[in-house]
Formats: sequence, C-alpha cells, structure tokens
Amino acid sequence: MVFPEFAGVPTSNDQSGPKTHIVKAAHGFAFEVRKGEHFRVVDLYGEQVVDFAAWVRGTDLVQKLSMAYTRYHLGGVTPAAGEYLWTNKDEPILKVVADTVKVHDQTFMSCFPEMYSKRGVHDHRSCATNIAEVMRPYGMGSYLEVTDP
Repeated sequence: MVFPEFAGVPTSNDQSGPKTHIVKAAHGFAFEVRKGEHFRVVDLYGEQVVDFAAWVRGTDLVQKLSMAYTRYHLGGVTPAAGEYLWTNKDEPILKVVADTVKVHDQTFMSCFPEMYSKRGVHDHRSCATNIAEVMRPYGMGSYLEVTDP
C-alpha cells in the first residue's frame, strides 16, 4: 500500500540506495512514496498473490487507486510500461516504468474473511484483512474500506 503525493513535493535526493522489505507470506506492508520516487514489487517465490493498493496522502483514504478508472483509461487492458494507474478522482496516481510479470488481475476484489468462512475455512488470513491491518496507522478502520486491487 503506498501513499503517493502530488503537488509541491520535491523528489527525494536520498542517495543511500534502495531499501528492501521482505513481507512475510499472508501479511501486508505499507510504505510511502513521494513524487519522483520509484519502488519495485518482487515475488520472490513465484506464483504468489500481491494485492496492491494505493491512496493519495492527505485525503483521509478517500482518493485512491481505482482499477475501474484505470481500465477505463487503458481501454480495459493491463497497463504496460509508460502507462499510468488512475485514482477514483480521475487523476494519474502511479506510472508503470517496468513490468516483468505482464499478467495482472484487475477485475476481482481482494479475498476477505467471509469468503473463506462461507467455504468452511475459519480464521484464514485474507488480503483485505492484511491491507486493513497495515493501513490502521493511516486511519483505516476495517477491511471493508479496502479498495479493489
């Protein structure tokens, strides 16, 4: 989960090099990205699900990455390098600069607790819960507030 910022935010001049965060399986990680900064998501073990979400800082989690707006702007196709992901305010939020996976699910929601319990699997971690847990410090109160990845 990322928090890009737009107007008036300088590009980071931090020369300390890239930071690496390895996220434990079935958990989430939140980080902030300033305008001009880059980040990369890597699936270390292959065939893992990564539910990616982003919100615009300073909007109380209201302005966020929207797959519906992104699909609209891209004619329903998966974004390619050089294209933008869009917010629910119809503004670009992130630019794809490289993509080595090229297969992305932009259609379905994050899995959630009831999805598992209706199938008889109880106390199973879910992507929506993982996102809500790491977004709690930013004001998210429930996995029901998680945007579609």
